[in-house]
Amino acid sequence: YRYRFNPDKIVHTVVRDESKAFELFRAGELETFYLTRPDYWYEKSEIDPVYDGYIERVTYYNRYPKLPRGLYLNVSKPLLDDIDVRLGIQYATNWQKVIDVMFRGDFQRLNSFNEGYTLFSDPTIEARPFSIDKAREAFAKAGFVEEGRDGILRRADGTKLSLSLTYPAISLYDRMFAILREEAKKCGFDLRLDGLEVTVAYKKEMQKQHEITFGSWLISPPMPDFHQFMHSTNAYDDKGNVKPQTNNIFVWARPDTDVLCDKVRTGRTVEEVRDATQKLQHIIHDECIFVPAWSGDFMRIGSWRWARWPDCENTRFSPPVVYDPHESFVFWIDEEMLADTREAMRTNRKFPESNRIVDEYRLPPPGQTRPDPEPTGEPEAPPAPEPMPEEETGES
Repeated sequence: YRYRFNPDKIVHTVVRDESKAFELFRAGELETFYLTRPDYWYEKSEIDPVYDGYIERVTYYNRYPKLPRGLYLNVSKPLLDDIDVRLGIQYATNWQKVIDVMFRGDFQRLNSFNEGYTLFSDPTIEARPFSIDKAREAFAKAGFVEEGRDGILRRADGTKLSLSLTYPAISLYDRMFAILREEAKKCGFDLRLDGLEVTVAYKKEMQKQHEITFGSWLISPPMPDFHQFMHSTNAYDDKGNVKPQTNNIFVWARPDTDVLCDKVRTGRTVEEVRDATQKLQHIIHDECIFVPAWSGDFMRIGSWRWARWPDCENTRFSPPVVYDPHESFVFWIDEEMLADTREAMRTNRKFPESNRIVDEYRLPPPGQTRPDPEPTGEPEAPPAPEPMPEEETGES
């Protein structure tokens, strides 16, 4: 698509180690770097090139729907086929402590699956908070009333309340799930950590061999997507066997959800899609098959000052409905600023430190007045039923 994007050429370089990638950015070999993680924002980016104005930092608030990041429970597995066990797990996972300790309170608790589609999602759904009493009450209804010497609950027949959590074994997740495991023990729940190499974890997930898995899927707006995650055709084959290589990692199959998934896909009015979407959100919440983790409505980016971003009335840094501002391709390299910055670094000439906050597109918390949704790129709700726009949403 000639003339659509600012860059003449984009070079993709794979750097498998994140620390090495940051050092390449620090040396000016990479123009930009994600600084959203608190350790990069508060510690690792506190460096001379930032103080001297050579690297500029930006916090950019967008209007992208919340990623369905959380724990996916495989309801085809023993224990997880019991809704009381699933309900107990909801209360036994202390995501707020993870947010406070690991992310320094910068993120918020995700409340529901496919949250943040302003025309379609139900903003009244709230994630269940950590509660030892409510977790143990739910587990007791599932028959787990006896506590062993290790503090883990058991049924009268000796069945232990123990399930494995499969996840990609990276340092951040190792520390994060260690917190969840210790908090779960307080509820009598043994959350066994199954950290695997990324591709191995994904393969196990796609084979539906997991009990609980941690995931985060990128669903492109303006429409939410449920079909790939909840339709029975993605759960079981014609012979009734669990179907591998699909994104229905809940292994969920029920006729009413099939109908609703199809309505979200084929609905012709805003009202029809909204109704089906919110019913599916409530099913996911009520059946306790998804444990929401955290969400954020911003990205933090560091970029060398010659990497320029738009700052005009129509576009503040990036279009609002973009998960990653790099994907908008509205940035460019200012050759004169590049030469000037290189010369300044050679002569020890400094620029003012730059830490910008771009919040023109920031949406208020649920319950407060929402700004005009027109800039989001989502179809505007009509006063009466009208045809939906002809836009496609790809599956992950």
